[in-house]
Amino acid sequence: MDNIEYKEMIGVHLVKVILIFDKYHERQYKKDFVDFSRYQKKQSLTGDVGETYFKFLKNNELSYISYKSFREDCARLFSQVIFYLIKNNLHIIVSDTLSVQIRLIHNSDGSFSYDDEVSDSENACFEGGGRWFLQAIAAPFTYTKKIDFSYIFRFFLHELTHFVDHMNNYLLFESRYSSKIRRFSQKKSNYSLNYLFNSLFNLREEGFADFMARKNSPKIDISMKGIKEYNRNLVKLVKMTRKAKAETFYEKKIGWENLTVSGEYTAGRNMCLFIALSLAKSKRLPYSLVVAGNKQEGYDFPLLDQYLARNKVIYIENLSSFVMNDAIA
Repeated sequence: MDNIEYKEMIGVHLVKVILIFDKYHERQYKKDFVDFSRYQKKQSLTGDVGETYFKFLKNNELSYISYKSFREDCARLFSQVIFYLIKNNLHIIVSDTLSVQIRLIHNSDGSFSYDDEVSDSENACFEGGGRWFLQAIAAPFTYTKKIDFSYIFRFFLHELTHFVDHMNNYLLFESRYSSKIRRFSQKKSNYSLNYLFNSLFNLREEGFADFMARKNSPKIDISMKGIKEYNRNLVKLVKMTRKAKAETFYEKKIGWENLTVSGEYTAGRNMCLFIALSLAKSKRLPYSLVVAGNKQEGYDFPLLDQYLARNKVIYIENLSSFVMNDAIA
């Protein structure tokens, strides 16, 4: 198998990080590099650290990153992030050994997917777009000599949470309910029901994973505008009885293609955050609430609903780690 492997002992556990290239050869990589270069020239990117697509273009051309350098830099730097991530999230290890295996593939959006059919307690298996590795690791390291460690950390903690959910039998939608709901929606000739239930389950699955990825952030935002738009889109969805229309609307406006504050990932994260705020109130553990630049300290905010209604976004800071962990227990 064409792969690069790094390994490290974390406590008494042997942890391996393996990048597999048997489906991502130099030909696919060159296509991704061309697309990456075109995107850099076409888009008006800010170049801000933490932006999903970083800006590197300073001249008319981006110097080519060799396939060899891409492979070696991605494997080395990615494994460093994963080892650090697991050291700080030991619950991810559910057996004596753990192999985090990423099979790189050529896809248009550089997305990741967790493979629950081949994963087990010792192997967390994923497919990941080579373009993501180019954009998030190889390019910033080559052009700026640094990578956005926290972005990669948050991104892959989200993905590894799916592995933990799978090992704990929490992936209920796919394993227990999806076929039943699909048959029910066909019987009622209303295919929107399948996507509606899918989104409600994803509030737990994807939202929980997003909350896990951000629980160590210094602050977390809540956008009432995003919450309202998510709710409005659900209302629109249930009126779409035809499968093609409902599927397209769901994917673009609610599901995985919408990574804005109105998507189900953020809606689910907000759900987990409100659970944490409720726990903070019941346990009288103070935190900071930032509204229009003004910071308040406390654990009970009677005007919270008004703040949400009157402001585009508010921020939660300094929430107790005990409360955050209790919320996801």
